[in-house]
Parts: sequence; structure tokens; C-alpha cells
Amino acid sequence: MAVDRGSIAKAPPEEFLRARVARAGTPALDVSRALTARPGIGTREAVGAMLSARAGEIAITGDGTRASPVCAVLNASDLALFCGQNPMLLQRELLASESPAEVRPLLALSDRMVASALAQPYDVDDCARMGSALTAAAAETCVRRSSEAARAGVARGWLSFGSLARGEMLRASSPSIAAVYDDELASDRNGAGDAACAQWLDECGLGSGLQTGRSFSEWQRLYQETAADPLAFDLFARREFFDVSLLWGDPTLVGQLSATLADAIGAGSLLVGLLANDTLEHLPPLTFYRGLVLELDGQESAGLDLVRTALEPVTDAARVFGLSQHSLSVASTLDRLESAASLFPQHDRVLREAADAFRIALYQQTLAGVPVIQPSTLSRYEQRLLKTAFSSVLRLLDLTRSLFVGAI
Repeated sequence: MAVDRGSIAKAPPEEFLRARVARAGTPALDVSRALTARPGIGTREAVGAMLSARAGEIAITGDGTRASPVCAVLNASDLALFCGQNPMLLQRELLASESPAEVRPLLALSDRMVASALAQPYDVDDCARMGSALTAAAAETCVRRSSEAARAGVARGWLSFGSLARGEMLRASSPSIAAVYDDELASDRNGAGDAACAQWLDECGLGSGLQTGRSFSEWQRLYQETAADPLAFDLFARREFFDVSLLWGDPTLVGQLSATLADAIGAGSLLVGLLANDTLEHLPPLTFYRGLVLELDGQESAGLDLVRTALEPVTDAARVFGLSQHSLSVASTLDRLESAASLFPQHDRVLREAADAFRIALYQQTLAGVPVIQPSTLSRYEQRLLKTAFSSVLRLLDLTRSLFVGAI
């Protein structure tokens, strides 16, 4: 296995896994359906793939494909044996929970597990995927169990929005989710399912981020009307609906809504240009000075709100790049910036430095555990990193405006 940092990275070496296969033979494994990876895969990458696929093991094959012979097998028990962490078992237990009393301590364990793996800003990618996968498992349990209790069986599926959809929820917190009802059965819903889900979320410690459920046609209409008249339908307030992923249910939902949005944007919508203009809503500060935050306008403040001044601006700009491709298929901020770097190679440096700035800000904000950080608690090295990040965010916002505001 490739070398990683953080407690979750202390996984069994690949030679150990290969030796065990050589001694005992390939374990019972349906290779035609198994999750596979190439030799040398990093532990964090393997954990991310296993959580995403909800698989308890991953087969390492000669070339990473199912057609190649199995060299080694990494499973959840191996991880627990070598590093004392088993996120796949935790995910499985969250999905199997039958009451909030089971979910709450498991979510607390999830927070501790992610924190132990977060050793540096570059760990953010994998830790965010892990934390989001575990929170999504808890939210799915709330949806399923509450639907069973309320006998609300008309939901075609459930969507997640915002930070959970983007895969950026390192700590379990209130997820923004909503039901999608079948058009034919939507008239039968009485709100019992939403109310029961809200109660489950609250009792599990996941807050009250439940959005109003809509029929599939109503969700289509939301995207169509927002694209057709962004100002009349308050695009800025609805912007996180454009970070969407499937939480549970019909796997075709997001693709169908993405096609609806593509048609609406292709009809001459001002949506992308207005979103680009709205990235000016919050700007990062200039620097730190004598233990205070020095804003671009010269004002000083005692606290640093990294969400407002760094994370949201980068997320908003990345959303513009994503939606410029008329698609909802990519929700992650870092994935959107990676895609943008491929589409705009002449701006590769600005986009990649913005991604690093996002990692630095999310790392510091997660470590602090509070919305506002006191600059005096940061080391000189941390302040220097953040000052560099502020400059990178400003360059990203300048690039976003120059590329897309002219489309208004």
C-alpha cells in the first residue's frame, strides 16, 4: 500500500496481503462484482472507495481491473487489525441502526475517527469523504426508519444538498436533505413522512436541515424556473440546491434533474453569470495584523470567519465552473476545480492554488470546531498559510468574474 499520514493510514502492507493470498489462496470473492484497485493504491484511497461502494473488501489485481488476477485482498478487518480504525464497520452499523439511541454514539465515534485521521490540510480530501459517507449513512437510516414508522411509502427517493452533497462534511452536523415523491402518488402525502424524519434527525443529533419534500415534477420546476428567471426566484438563496447528490432511492434522479437543468440553461439562462457575480458577496481578508484580521477595506476585526471569507467564496466559484457545463453530476468543490483546470488549462495554476486554499481553510475550520477563529490562537506558520490562501481565493474570484460575469 502507498504511504499515507494519519492514524487511518497505518494499514497492512501490501506484501502482507500478498503473502496471505499466497499461503491461503484467494478468499471466496465474486471477482465479477468485486470492488478492485491497482497495486500500490493508497490506504486513504482504498478506504474512500470502500465507503463509496459500501463494500467490506477491495481486491487488488494486476492492473486494477476485474479481468486481471487477484494479487491481494484488503478488507475491513485488516484495517481494524493494523490501525485500530474500521470506518466500513461503522458505516454498516449506522445503516443497521434501529433507533436514535444507537445512531448518536456512532456519530460521535465518526467524529473522533475523522479527527484522528486529519493530520494536515492535504488529508482534507479523504477525511471529508469519510465523514460525509458516515453522516450520509446516518441520514439514510433516519429516512428509512422514519418512513417505516410513519408508513410513508410514496417517496421515490431522497436528495442531499450543500456540504453533504459536496462530500465536505468532516464533522457530523445538520444535513440538508429532501424527499422526491412520485408524481402519481404525491397527492397522497400528508406530511407525516417529513415530520417523522425531522424528529429522527433531531433525536440523532443531526439538527433540522430537512427541506420541504416535493414531487419529481415540482423539483424539475424548481430548476427550470430558477434558470429561466434567477432574480425572481432568488437564485442566491437557492444556490445550494445546485449542489445535489442522491442520498437514498432511485439512482436516476440526479441525472434526470441534471438533464432538466441543462435544457433550461441552454435556453439562454443568465444563471451562470449571476452566480459568478454573486461570488463578490463575501471576500477574504487582506492579512493579519497585531492579532487582528485586517479586511480589504481597512477595517479590523477580532475574529476570522473562515466559512464566510474563504470556504463559501471558493465553493461559490467552483459551483459556477460546474454549472457552466450545464450539469449537476459533479457536486464536490475540489472535483469541480479539478474539472475546471482540465477545461481551462491556461488557468490551471489559479484553480489548483484555489483548491489548496480550500483545503487549508477547511482543515483549520475543522480543527477549531467553531465558526469564528481567534487569530491569536494560530501559529505564525498557520497564519502564513492562511494569508497565502486568502490571495489564492481572490485570484479565483477575479478569474470567475472575468470568465463568466460578461454572460449577464
